[in-house]
Amino acid sequence: MKPLFKKTVFSLIPVIVLLILIEVLLRIFYIPKTTPFVRQFVNPEWNSEKTYTIHHKYFWIFEPNTTMGVNNPVIKKEIKINNIGFRGEDWKPDDIEKRLRIMFLGDSCVFGWNIEVDNIADKIVAHFKEENPYIFQGGVPGYSSFQIRQVFDDWAPKVKPHYVIIYVGTNDVLPRVNKADSEIYQDDINFWKRMTIFRLSYIFALIQDMQYRKRVSKLTSNYYDYYDPWIKKNPGRVSLNESRDNISYIVRKTLEANAIPIILTRQGDFIKPRFIKNEEEKQKKEKENMPIPVYNRMLLEVGKKYNAKVIKIHELAEKEDPKKFYHNYPYDEVHPSSYGYDLITKEIIPVINIKEKNRKLNW
Repeated sequence: MKPLFKKTVFSLIPVIVLLILIEVLLRIFYIPKTTPFVRQFVNPEWNSEKTYTIHHKYFWIFEPNTTMGVNNPVIKKEIKINNIGFRGEDWKPDDIEKRLRIMFLGDSCVFGWNIEVDNIADKIVAHFKEENPYIFQGGVPGYSSFQIRQVFDDWAPKVKPHYVIIYVGTNDVLPRVNKADSEIYQDDINFWKRMTIFRLSYIFALIQDMQYRKRVSKLTSNYYDYYDPWIKKNPGRVSLNESRDNISYIVRKTLEANAIPIILTRQGDFIKPRFIKNEEEKQKKEKENMPIPVYNRMLLEVGKKYNAKVIKIHELAEKEDPKKFYHNYPYDEVHPSSYGYDLITKEIIPVINIKEKNRKLNW
């Protein structure tokens, strides 16, 4: 048996050396695409470079310590991703202790989708430049209220924010990929953990990328029914009740820590009621189960229940010329333009009091 064992070991050595050589060459010459499991949730423009890495709790997060925008047509400037996988300054807990701390949770509208200038967080920091507030930018494209709840649970006790701003919603109502976000987390958590490890190998990543080219994304092959995503034939990624629970949880925990929650309603409604000339018909349409209006009513209810500040971004957007407010209207009535972000920032700044940095917190 011993000679056979030795022979087997020696025969494997060239194979191992070859695999190591392939791995090294791939790391030099190949840039893996964003993992296929994430590509089913995020815009296809983000697949032009290795943008995301799998995270076992958030599903995906940005590659830490990278710079985005060089090979990505969506990003108009280079954006630094910090040491923990979010946009903004690096996480250095000792540097933020005496500063006003703001936790900004959301999706691509918090991140700053397709804008050539600063996002909302950057604009807030610029406004309070002398006071130098710290903003934890927990906004990642594609995130739902379920995902920002996970980010909140992990990071709020570390950041100890004085303010928690919630700006999310569109991804909650988008069609799910087989399972709701909460079901993915409960049923497939071990799968996500395995993928986190496996994707460290460029060989594995290359095999996945080659397989992905042979099949169509389940999400893009689905029929999008934006008018009523909460019906059984085409349910959203997060149900309305789950969305309410997620937002309520963040608001409640923030208040329990003696911090200040701020809720932003969501712009856009997918059916564009402003084009319905008949006022009676418009009111009827708004009472139906259309995603964003229903979601916004839920946010207003949560704000009223907990006496939390709610900034009505949807009303702000309705008053503006959509061609100016949105970055790519009428094709994209979700992401604001630089002008739209300016208007939103002006609504947020008066609510923030720099003196709250002396507030006693219970995180």
